[in-house]
Amino acid sequence: LTQADGSVRELGQRLDFQNGTGSCFSFIYDGRPSAEVLGKWALSQENVATQDGSQVQKVTRTDPATGLQCIVEMKLHAHFPVVEWTLRFRNTGNKDTPIIENIRSMDVSFPVVDKLVLHHSTGDYAKPDGYEPHATELTEGTTLRFAPNGGRPTDKAWPYYNVEDPFHQTGVIAVVAWPGQWSADFSRSSEEPGVLRMTSGQELTHLRVHAGEEIRTPLSVVMFYNGDAIRAQNVWRRWMLEENVPR
Repeated sequence: LTQADGSVRELGQRLDFQNGTGSCFSFIYDGRPSAEVLGKWALSQENVATQDGSQVQKVTRTDPATGLQCIVEMKLHAHFPVVEWTLRFRNTGNKDTPIIENIRSMDVSFPVVDKLVLHHSTGDYAKPDGYEPHATELTEGTTLRFAPNGGRPTDKAWPYYNVEDPFHQTGVIAVVAWPGQWSADFSRSSEEPGVLRMTSGQELTHLRVHAGEEIRTPLSVVMFYNGDAIRAQNVWRRWMLEENVPR
């Protein structure tokens, strides 16, 4: 920060936490983590114009050996602190791909300093405590896993989560959008207590992509906020009404 009198002050330093590839997803390909293989695949990027001023970027990685393409379309909204992305796999080769498994369409990490509180809900299963709200502290060594029952996306689990840092009055809302069986994990391991890792996606993935075939994964959404969890929900509601509700 350069002040009016010309003096310079340091307010803080940004810390980058990534899963090894700088990406926001992960998977296992032919027995190897995506963090090991993606950097060796051909890279192409393009920006897509939008009418509302949002930034949309399409990033494609192509395996030179099999022709498998890993495609991410990411949208940074212009008027809200929201980013959303969708991961796809396309086989441009002439035979089935090796096994792709444990696909985490969202795999992101954030620096943690103090106490974190995870706001989440039960979901609905035709019982009196359906949609009951919960606030669970994410302490060092904590790992929480959520998944619905029987392929019904809101049966005893609700795919909307609010991670609040009450001391610094900041946080993120994270959503896995999938009309089927999904899972979400929140981990603050004892080995890395200063990092919160959030992953989500289809709960069970172990598959090949046929030649000429393309598949998609859940839509991932993250909203950053300042303030408390109540303000965050209001900002989220405004974004949902303005940019998602059909007119």
